[in-house]
Amino acid sequence: MAPESLRWILRILCIPLLLAAGPLRAEEIKKEIRIDGLEARLEGLTRRVQALESLLKEAGPGHASVSAPKGEPAWELDDYSRESPFQVIQRSLDRETGRVDLLLSVTAAIPDLASWAAVTKGDPVPLLLTPDLGDGGPAVPLPLRLERATRLEPGSRVHVSAQLEPGIATRVRLLRVGQTAPAGTDPGAGQ
Repeated sequence: MAPESLRWILRILCIPLLLAAGPLRAEEIKKEIRIDGLEARLEGLTRRVQALESLLKEAGPGHASVSAPKGEPAWELDDYSRESPFQVIQRSLDRETGRVDLLLSVTAAIPDLASWAAVTKGDPVPLLLTPDLGDGGPAVPLPLRLERATRLEPGSRVHVSAQLEPGIATRVRLLRVGQTAPAGTDPGAGQ
């Protein structure tokens, strides 16, 4: 519900109460001022979220960056792993062991279903994990491997993982998750 419509609904609901209560006392006026302040903060937050969403859309199609708490890496997900056919619902990096785990929710029919159906536990899936150390050095993509998937239709879950070297895992600043290039294409052709 939009903040403006929420404000009107709150006011409409409060009018009969105010009429029944009679003249406002000082404490009631303070509550009204507090509600107005909260409404103003809600409007400000709504504007900030809309501005951030528009910046994200302008940043370029196909990728979304997810910020992380201090000391944790940021994650960058392409449309294939962020929207359709998958959505990353859990992600983790164990900096001590270098293990990266992703839990994917299947949100739509998988266009390259044959590639996924042929994968058995421990085999690479058509997704790559690219760790970026933030030092300007080359980022080498690693295949994500299937840990568990009982089904591949929308609504099911898929667990994939990758193993980073522990020395690298402690320095990772950004983890990119993206679809591998379809067979027969040059992954560097679009760059």
